[in-house]
Amino acid sequence: MTFAEHTKLSVSDPRILIELDIGFANTQWVNNGAGIWAVDAENIYAWVDSTLLDGFTAQDFGHIGSVQRDGKLLDEVSTLAALTDDTDAFYYDAAGRRLYVCLDSYDEPSIHFIVAGVVYGYSYDEFTPPNAPVPYQGRLDSAPRISISRDPLYYGKLAFGGGDISLINNDGVFDTFQKDNELYGNPVRVYIGYAGLDYTDYQQIFTGTIETFKVGRQRATFAIAERRKSLTVNAQPVVTATTPATAISALITGKYSAITYDASYFDLTAWVAAGSSTAAYTVAFDSSITNDEGTNKPLIDHISAICGGSFFIFWITADGKFTGAAVDYAATTSSVIIRKDDILNDYDIVYDPSKVVSSVYVGYAPTWTSSGSVYQWLRNSDYEASVYSTYKTYREHKIETPLANVTAASAFATQFMSIHKDVKGEATINVPMQYYGSEIGDAVFVELERPNKTFIGTTLCAIMSASWILERNPTLQFGIRFI
Repeated sequence: MTFAEHTKLSVSDPRILIELDIGFANTQWVNNGAGIWAVDAENIYAWVDSTLLDGFTAQDFGHIGSVQRDGKLLDEVSTLAALTDDTDAFYYDAAGRRLYVCLDSYDEPSIHFIVAGVVYGYSYDEFTPPNAPVPYQGRLDSAPRISISRDPLYYGKLAFGGGDISLINNDGVFDTFQKDNELYGNPVRVYIGYAGLDYTDYQQIFTGTIETFKVGRQRATFAIAERRKSLTVNAQPVVTATTPATAISALITGKYSAITYDASYFDLTAWVAAGSSTAAYTVAFDSSITNDEGTNKPLIDHISAICGGSFFIFWITADGKFTGAAVDYAATTSSVIIRKDDILNDYDIVYDPSKVVSSVYVGYAPTWTSSGSVYQWLRNSDYEASVYSTYKTYREHKIETPLANVTAASAFATQFMSIHKDVKGEATINVPMQYYGSEIGDAVFVELERPNKTFIGTTLCAIMSASWILERNPTLQFGIRFI
């Protein structure tokens, strides 16, 4: 039985798996060929004269989930042979308990700081799925509530909820954990599955990093951060007029030399599709940006500005890749129908006129001087009279964007007003795991019905937020907005 089939059962046995990569700094490396270096958990190196290994000791490490070189995560390859074709990568031979690395420029590990992340597994109950890399200790006290949401008016501003992983520490096993290990910035993975499923059939729903750690006599708590938070290097980017997706990928790869625009770092299928759907909103950062020191700010802020002027949503997938999407407000259909019997909570439909906009004032084509930013401005007030007539309010939304020209700004303003000139119903619904494939930005039909007669009816909605509620009986929570 597959994961998808389990989600549709009325009775099932769901399991949450938490994997923390707990690091140890390794300095014992033995050359295993041109540019390839190895460390063996049991200190066995059959290809080397033992007299050359003076001072080497057994490390006795467990399964390796990640390796970092000077803070950069190395790619994982599936075979030792593949390592010869991929620098800054690692291969872990689980059967032989041996770790191999091949570093950039075929460097020796001794000139770098190498941290190997040993996988520590946790679940609500002691449990090991078939073919899992490690056993999962029953220490999980509470799992993080993983969520992603966006403000309906500020498209680039995605809010992420990662939260904490709380583990039982009654026996003091975590008392000196921080002192004994390399913790911060190491990967965290969250999976969901069902008893009886093979480990490879579990769904990975989150990849993050350890941000902080605290320990008490009853519990140890790891605060986890979403990986977008790592895009904090300050920048004053110069980008010639291009599509939002191309601009964002150029900013990331240009500022982080270790990141390349390929399938290792980007969900290319989704990225290309989102780029095509937002191509009309040409963006640019003029070279004069370096004149204004106020623009020297975290890269993620510049990315948010691009998203804010192009209806582009930027986030990171469950397996740690950059991705994008655009809400299709012209959608007329969807292959997904959330059935009324699958809505687990009582809900209200909220119609909030404070979210209605009567006009939009768009700043575009910015240039920068030592005294600040200078924008060209365009106002769309086509619906001002009709909005006032219906809702008795004037409300103008002002936004500064990196849109490159008046054509792009006009296209943005027209689309913005078509979306926000009317009150749209919104609701929060809890649904079972069978809807796990739906994401923020997707259009879905929702049966908004009473038990025996129509309430609102089947309505096409956009998913505005999504949360994984990872209790012992996990569910999903969607924030929806009528299209």
